[in-house]
Amino acid sequence: MIAYDRPVVSLAVLTDASPTWRPMRYEYSLWGCRASLVFPVVKLRAYRERWAELRRATIPLPRCDAHLQSHATRRRLNQRLEGKLQLVRRLYERGYARDDVLELFRFLDWVLTLPPALEARFQTQSSS
Repeated sequence: MIAYDRPVVSLAVLTDASPTWRPMRYEYSLWGCRASLVFPVVKLRAYRERWAELRRATIPLPRCDAHLQSHATRRRLNQRLEGKLQLVRRLYERGYARDDVLELFRFLDWVLTLPPALEARFQTQSSS
C-alpha cells in the first residue's frame, strides 16, 4: 500500500572529494533474492564554481550550501564562522520559520564545526 499515493524517486547526493567516483547503482542479493536500484547522482563538488547560482536558486539548498562552505573554510575558522552566520541569515531572509532554522542548526553544527570560542560567538550572533 502506498501511504501518500505519490511516486517515489531515489537520488544520491555525493559529498566526497573525488572527482571521478560516481556510483549509480545499488545491488544486493541473498538466498536467491536480488534487489537492484539505479539512481541519478548529484555531485556537490561540481557546484563549487556555481556556488552563487546555488544560493540564488528558487528552492534554496541550505544543506548543500553548508557542505560547500565546510570545504571552502576547512582551515579558515573565522571565515567559517562568518559563512555559518550568513547561511542562517539567508534562511530567515528566505522565509524559513524559526523552528525550521533551529532544526537545520543540528546539521550546520555537524558540518560547520567551530572551536568552542567561535561557537559561542555564533550562538550569540545568530540568536540576536
